[in-house]
Amino acid sequence: MKYIILITSIFITLLSQAQVSDTIEVSFTKSAYLLFKSSNIKYDVGSEDVIVRSSDNKLIVQAEIEYFEETNLFVECDGEVFMFIINYVEQPIKYLYNYTQETVLKTTSPIKDNPKSDSQVLTLENPSKTKNENQIKEYSEVCEMILSKEPRILNMGVKDYKLNINLREILIHEEKIYLCFDMENRSNIPYMFDYYKFKVLPVKRRIKGESSQMIELFSLYEHNRPKQIEGNSKISYVVVLDKFVLTENKKLRIEHWEDNGSDMSIEGGRKINFDIPHRDILNVVQM
Repeated sequence: MKYIILITSIFITLLSQAQVSDTIEVSFTKSAYLLFKSSNIKYDVGSEDVIVRSSDNKLIVQAEIEYFEETNLFVECDGEVFMFIINYVEQPIKYLYNYTQETVLKTTSPIKDNPKSDSQVLTLENPSKTKNENQIKEYSEVCEMILSKEPRILNMGVKDYKLNINLREILIHEEKIYLCFDMENRSNIPYMFDYYKFKVLPVKRRIKGESSQMIELFSLYEHNRPKQIEGNSKISYVVVLDKFVLTENKKLRIEHWEDNGSDMSIEGGRKINFDIPHRDILNVVQM
């Protein structure tokens, strides 16, 4: 009986600490990314209508069905407790929720030299900073090694808008996949990079009205990617992703979105889709 009371007391204490931290908006085709201080994450989602996946220090939240009822998400990370409200929104306005910048408060004893003082000294620390810096350094070193290798050219990719992209190399190192690309701009107009999207999609086009699950991946690091590629020039860059495997009926689509500048009267820039089939992923080389 004492053990039951103790467990109940601990659970009630956790719940009392878990105030609503944020409201997360997700849709059927767009994921939300929650970044925490470390990979030591425990979570529980209140509905099967919401998909939650963990990857390193990230939680990736996406709708399993459209227009699900509001639910919640409980998260514990290194002793910190979070409670989120999850809502379905057709067009979310926010995709990234960063909780890595919050600092850890270490409380020391009151200042003994002043007996009238009952204040406490708070020391601010960020334990994940050094770890993140070391990780980025490792990513960078591996990327440099890949760029120095003789290219295999696994996939000739796409040629659109006088832009050529090919898959130069795929390697795996410590549970991370490194995708190396060559991109050539054969036009006279500079290509202004805006952002990438990485999606796992079905190979076959779905029938109208038939639902299909899209999984969005999140790049861990991008090496040597400039803000723009000048006209009649060529660059090589590397993207780092968490390890993944594609089945025969799936493909990885990398969407390149161009920044169209301040002219909002023109809809979008040059968008290029680069598809990588499962057979290319299977040709990954261990590094």
